Amino acid sequence: MFAFSDEHKMVRQMVRKWVNEKLVPVNEALDQNQMLPYDLMRDFARTFGLPDLARAAFERNVNRDKPKREDGEANVGGDPAMQAILAVEMSRINPGFFMAFGAWVGLAGGAIMAKGTPAQRRRWALP
Repeated sequence: MFAFSDEHKMVRQMVRKWVNEKLVPVNEALDQNQMLPYDLMRDFARTFGLPDLARAAFERNVNRDKPKREDGEANVGGDPAMQAILAVEMSRINPGFFMAFGAWVGLAGGAIMAKGTPAQRRRWALP
């Protein structure tokens, strides 16, 4: 049987609060293409410290050809329960926003961090 840890429950509450405060008020505008989601995605990332996590991982791996994940490294992408929490909490309001966020962080940033040269990672993945 699977059960969320106390940490998972805390993150779920924090994500739900952000979604209710930031995503709900602009949901209709997003759905009607009256605004782009990029500033909102950046706000989510800043709120939850994703840029700091990415920079810390980058600094540990700056001179490696391929980044190496260290045991115990904080990584939302590495915890399926955290991925599920983000998916559920964002998608209950706007599934498209979650898909765009996932593509922005995972497909674009993740691919560059995993396969890019140190110069490419510094130029494209960190910003």
